[in-house]
Amino acid sequence: MKKRVMISSALLLLIATVAFGYVQYRENKQYESYLSEVLVNDVAALSRDIMMADLILDNVVSEETVTAEELSALKENYIGIHEHGNAVVRLADMWLDRVDNVDLSYQTNPFPTYMSHYFVRYIEELGPENASEDSVVSLSEEDIEKIELIKSVNEVWVKAVTDNIEGTNLPSSDTARAELQNEPRSIRMSLVTDEYWDTYVGTMVNDDDWVDMVEQMQRETEEFEMEVENAL
Repeated sequence: MKKRVMISSALLLLIATVAFGYVQYRENKQYESYLSEVLVNDVAALSRDIMMADLILDNVVSEETVTAEELSALKENYIGIHEHGNAVVRLADMWLDRVDNVDLSYQTNPFPTYMSHYFVRYIEELGPENASEDSVVSLSEEDIEKIELIKSVNEVWVKAVTDNIEGTNLPSSDTARAELQNEPRSIRMSLVTDEYWDTYVGTMVNDDDWVDMVEQMQRETEEFEMEVENAL
């Protein structure tokens, strides 16, 4: 009788353990699915903002002028980079502890997208007050140097995105420049293709690609930190 009780207790304990493990497994899967959904949207938005800013900056540097509409778009892009970039980097670095920062020596902030805060501030200073969208600002040599610095940092971010994230597409500058004038929303949406969503939806949080993107951004942006802070 005692042996039967012990066997029954052991079976109940086993069943309870299996049931508890199954519940935990489902909860973990649901949490991973939730994180992946948030992450896949943040990385897509971050990628679009970075590449869209690159196209606009390419046009500004080429023309040596900037319109009020371009300044507004750049400001919107860099606010987005700050928001989505910090969300992505914090998830990789602070929540999941998947980023290797051992060799980095940032003086201000280890998240390179924080530099977009300086970019936004400079863009706001550059724009004329109460200007119409068609207003054009002629850039001084000093302004062009600052724009080129911003573009240099942005190009590092573009490369980190396109090197690591499947389904991101930055078209050639000549083609994009022409389309940008007429269909900015259309070209923005084309920067992240169906391949991206097919590759990452539901599974991105467990993928290494976005972590590799973050590490490349952190590693290759570090050299610009003090120059950006001093110039802007």
